[in-house]
Amino acid sequence: MLIEKNKNLAFRKIEGKLYIIDPKKSYLHCLDEIGTKIWELISKKISYVKLLNKLISIYDIDELTLKKDLSEFLMELKNKNLINISNE
Repeated sequence: MLIEKNKNLAFRKIEGKLYIIDPKKSYLHCLDEIGTKIWELISKKISYVKLLNKLISIYDIDELTLKKDLSEFLMELKNKNLINISNE
């Protein structure tokens, strides 16, 4: 599974938080510190496994908890059309 940002979005990091705007919908999204880190890691197309491993190396969290939380977060981003997920 490959993950990448929707290239039609504008975003800016301000004081550790990331603000993303979808110009087509005029909707503002805000990501916290961990969400911002994930966004930065998917700046280029990245596999789910590679993203998971990078986050495990950064944060003190067990793999099962991270898998659950990351999957939920990615599905939320996908449902809001902020990222694209493909099975390449």
